[in-house]
Formats: sequence, structure tokens, C-alpha cells
Amino acid sequence: MKYFNINIIIPAVILIGSFFGFYYQENLIQEISKEYMGILIFFFATITGVFISRQGRRYNLIVGELTNFNGNLSFQYRNMENIDKKYQENLGVIIKKHFSYFENDNYSWDSFLKVKTTTLTDINSLHMEIMEDGVDLNKLQSHFINRSQASLLDMHKIRKNLVPLMREKIPINNWIIIGFLSIGLLISIISFNSQFNLFESLLKSLFTTSIFSLTLTLFKMNKLNFYEEMPGESSAKDILDIIDGKK
Repeated sequence: MKYFNINIIIPAVILIGSFFGFYYQENLIQEISKEYMGILIFFFATITGVFISRQGRRYNLIVGELTNFNGNLSFQYRNMENIDKKYQENLGVIIKKHFSYFENDNYSWDSFLKVKTTTLTDINSLHMEIMEDGVDLNKLQSHFINRSQASLLDMHKIRKNLVPLMREKIPINNWIIIGFLSIGLLISIISFNSQFNLFESLLKSLFTTSIFSLTLTLFKMNKLNFYEEMPGESSAKDILDIIDGKK
């Protein structure tokens, strides 16, 4: 709800504030040619459109990979019940440790990629422990262990896929270009005289708010916090609920 309020309040403040500013403020700079403004709009729309498309694709890929990763963790936990309850409890401790970054207010979806974690090695060690303990596994239980090992291999691949996706952000030089274009558009808008003209002041304020909102949207998509929940957060909480016996 807090996230929603911020995304509504900030544009609303800009819209109302710019409207009164355009309506009452006398034009301070010479009007810029509409041809230049058209060129600025073309480049701004093209560049932001390309990056919004790319970041949208990146977001979908990351959500898919995280869902697969968490799905494998869920499978590992449920599958371990078919082998031994004690090992399932040990695996639950490993998984809870993996998601311990949720306790940090500054957590992000890639927290487990930024710091050294032992989730995958701990799970592999648990598999080795089962086999080295001399647990008498029947044919079906051996099959479950083999499936868990295959799932672990899949998790390794998913982690490797997430690393480049984590780093696929908009370069600083492109942010500079977007900034220059945004400033150019705002100057162009301000240059048109709209003092005591209700309709033109409203259009200018809408255009100004749209530029800000579009740039903010791109920034949030680049940070992958466009939605209230972080990517993979709901599937992670689902696993924790399973371990705690809530599901």
C-alpha cells in the first residue's frame, strides 16, 4: 500500500504544482521551435521505448528463473520426506538460511547472488551425508535421491543464468542521454507561453508529468522494483510456509 501511495502521490504533486506554475508564471525564455521539440520527442520516445522493452524482457526472465529455482527448492524439501524425516528437517534449516535475507529491510531479489552463500553446496553435502551414513535405501528412495541430484544440477544452471541477468542494467552513458533529452523536452515545454490559459497550462503539466513518470518507470524497471513485491518473493514465502507447516 505504501508503494502504491508513493507512485500516486509524487506524480499528482508534480501535475498540480506544474499546472499552477505554468498558469501563473510569465514566460521567462524564448519559445523554442516546434521542429526541435519534435526531434526531442522522437529520440526520447525511441530510446526509452527500447530500454523499457529490454528491461521488461529482463524482468520476465528473472521472474521465470527465480520461480524455477524456488520450485526446485520446494521439490527438494517435499522429495526429502520420502527418504527420511530427519534429513527433511535438516534441509528445511538450509532453505530458511537461504531466505534469511528477507529479515533485512534492504534486501533485494539478488541478495543471494551478491554475497557468498552455501545453499547449493549444503544441499549437495546433505545428499552425500545420506549416502555416506549407510542409510538403507530401497529402490524407490534411491530414485528420489537421483531426482534430487538432478534438481540440484538444474539449480546450478539457473544460478548461472541469473548472474548475467542481474548485471544487465542500463549503462550510465545511456542514462546521461535520457537525462539530456528529458531536460531538453522540459525546457521546450516551459518555453511555450501559457500564462492564464487554462487548457494550455493543463497540457503542459500533463506532458511534464508524463516525462517524469516515464523516466521513473524506466528507473524502477532497471532496479526491478517496479512492483510492490520483489521478483521471486511470493514463491519464496510459499516455500517458507510449506516448511512451517502452513501449507
